[in-house]
Amino acid sequence: PAGEMDTIVGNNAPYAQELSGQKQVAWAAEVGWRKLVDVANEKHAQIRMIYERHINYVTKKLGL
Repeated sequence: PAGEMDTIVGNNAPYAQELSGQKQVAWAAEVGWRKLVDVANEKHAQIRMIYERHINYVTKKLGL
């Protein structure tokens, strides 16, 4: 729909998938590393609020 935006969050380190990605190794979870997608889903409402606040500020500042 019009007005919708996406955000891509990631880590380009070659080992990122093994620590906090979908291919996380067992020991990483055992020592407390969380999957990035799980944290993003958990914090979705807060993330959206922050983005909306910044977008509203910029559009108001620009007179849009």
